[in-house]
Amino acid sequence: MARVKLQRLLRGGGKELVGELATLVGAPIRVEDEGGRTLFGDAAATGERHPIELSGLQLGVVVGPPSARAIARLLGALGAREEEKLALADETLGRYKELTLLYDISDKLSRVLDVDEVCRMVVAEAKSFLRATGASILLLDARRTMLEAIASTEDRPRTRTLAATVGVEGRVLRTGRAELIEDASTTDSGSSESGVRALMCAPLRTGETVFGILRVISDQATAWTAGDLKLVTSLAGNAASAISHAMLHRERLRQQALRHDIERFASPWVLDAAFGKAATTRSVAALFCDLGELTRTADVSLDPDEVMTLVRRATAAVLQVLMREGATVQLSHAEMIVGLFASENGVAAAARAASRAATQIVRALDRRFGGFVERSPGVAITHAELIAGQETEAFFAAISHAATLQSSADGRIVVDETIGAALEGERSEPSSSNIVHEVRA
Repeated sequence: MARVKLQRLLRGGGKELVGELATLVGAPIRVEDEGGRTLFGDAAATGERHPIELSGLQLGVVVGPPSARAIARLLGALGAREEEKLALADETLGRYKELTLLYDISDKLSRVLDVDEVCRMVVAEAKSFLRATGASILLLDARRTMLEAIASTEDRPRTRTLAATVGVEGRVLRTGRAELIEDASTTDSGSSESGVRALMCAPLRTGETVFGILRVISDQATAWTAGDLKLVTSLAGNAASAISHAMLHRERLRQQALRHDIERFASPWVLDAAFGKAATTRSVAALFCDLGELTRTADVSLDPDEVMTLVRRATAAVLQVLMREGATVQLSHAEMIVGLFASENGVAAAARAASRAATQIVRALDRRFGGFVERSPGVAITHAELIAGQETEAFFAAISHAATLQSSADGRIVVDETIGAALEGERSEPSSSNIVHEVRA
């Protein structure tokens, strides 16, 4: 149905133009709407019926002699002009709404420091504004092989993870360019998930690094426009900035909490045992393992008591390994465990001892190696040179760095550059043959 109504065209200037043209026809005419109601002229006029057409639709007819066809054409032209005005008004209103949305979302995101809340806000706004079936924010996992949904309005469990190398999603991750697919059934480059008919994907990036996507989907073919894709891209830009800021804030809080815990619970004898009081420089490898990960990755069917039993078993296993390897151990709330391997013979000796311990920890916990959990928490190893009088500062710096690396270890042993270099000649050792040491600067 046409939005332009014939009755609207027969007002003001339009009515005057039609009246002047009707006097030139030389015979009575009448203008009827699509329902047959007379809107202008002589209701008793007879003659040919000249359709008034607009964009393939009939608004009404002009009844009169053959020359009355000019009146029908005039009304069609007036209707086209009115339609252009309405389209321009719609576009202006749409741009205003988009700008208002982006302003509002930017204002809201600037006040939120929780990653999950940031993502929930963005996907809710995207779904509502674009009238989509669903929207989601998916972030790359630590190995950059899977996309994990951290916020979604899609009511389908299978949308929680997607392969990061296929479909539109994978291409957006590789190229860093947003894409729009109106009908995935007509292209071989559709979504990596079945059941998605139309979708828009925009990258989440910091600088040149793409770390996830904002995805808007529909179960039906949808006539989204380039303007809609531009809006999704703008939302993704706002979301990426807010997520990066929130993650940085969360990491800072984690580092502060870690330092507070260690300062509170690390007694002088621990530092003395690890560092000694010699005036010579000593090398230390700091091993960090956060067993609190087990509470976040445990089977949801387990009750809290079973989870805590699991953590206690893991703690006992890790402590047994560290003590057997001669490490000085520090516990923080029985979840974060630090093992310190000190050496006066250079970093290689400390690195070898820490690597052996890390390998045994993973094997002791991970079910693949005979342990009792589905996925072992990651282990991080960092290096510090302890100079007399500056031991404490170096100690905290090494532990802080290890905690940062471990947060993205994802079941692996992750080492810093110095430890990695020291272990280059140790890769053939049986103790490390099943573990990948990933060097992180």
